[in-house]
Amino acid sequence: MPQPRTKPTTQLDLFEVSPPRPRWSDLPSETREEATRYLAELVRHHAENLNSGKESEDE
Repeated sequence: MPQPRTKPTTQLDLFEVSPPRPRWSDLPSETREEATRYLAELVRHHAENLNSGKESEDE
């Protein structure tokens, strides 16, 4: 028995050119400070996990 026709799907363009990213120096100082705090916290937590013998579930 033939399958009913379905609506064609569109394929995502995986190699589409992404829009330009802003330069770090062009971001507002508040944004740079907040991003720096978040990154420092991320590195600190990672170092604490390494020192305590815990491994990330993603690894």
